[in-house]
Amino acid sequence: MGWNIVQGEPVGAWVAEQTTGSYNSNSAAIGLEREGQIVAGVIYENFLNTTINCHIVIDGKINKKFIYAIFNYPFIVCNVEKIIVLVTEDNKKSIKLVKNMGFTEEARITRSNGDMIYFTLLRNNCKFLGGKYG
Repeated sequence: MGWNIVQGEPVGAWVAEQTTGSYNSNSAAIGLEREGQIVAGVIYENFLNTTINCHIVIDGKINKKFIYAIFNYPFIVCNVEKIIVLVTEDNKKSIKLVKNMGFTEEARITRSNGDMIYFTLLRNNCKFLGGKYG
């Protein structure tokens, strides 16, 4: 069957059940299916002209087309300047993932149950929109 880029409610629901995100009529979701099973997905929400929030889940191998798709949507289709990802400080796997994608820590909110870290990526710093990805 191979790999398929998918979108919509099934992807949004899959991502939402594994994150603090939610999927509704004001959200968008892009996912990657392999052999009919979702193995990765992103919810985009809170589009505010120049920024958009996202929740990323990767549970298996991904490919370059998926990486391109998840950055093409916010930066090219929505024309935002910045993607924001919120990660709790104890989620080391997600912190490593977003840092490897080029996100940098921009802010930290102190909470009694652990800090919430705001990671951001500017369009000009995104390495996934051209070359071997696009």
